[in-house]
Amino acid sequence: MFSPGSPEFHVPDLLSACPLEDGTNPHFEDSLAESRAWFSSYNILDDKKRASFFRAQFELLCSHVYPYAGREHFRDACNFVGFKNVQRSVIYYRFV
Repeated sequence: MFSPGSPEFHVPDLLSACPLEDGTNPHFEDSLAESRAWFSSYNILDDKKRASFFRAQFELLCSHVYPYAGREHFRDACNFVGFKNVQRSVIYYRFV
């Protein structure tokens, strides 16, 4: 692990101890474009902030969290997670 004065540390292989298999939702590619178009239609963020938001790839997170969701449920999850992250950011920066 980490020892004082050492310039590096080693992360244990946690995935080898995990009994679950990694999966990606098969609707990821189609839903990515649809969810981003839906989000962009509201013009909540300017172009620079929207590009930064899309780089976070919340849809990819949803793809790994919901690998078995159907197309409509998966798209709803992408929209919801994206919306909640923008909502959180807008509220946070309003009061900071």
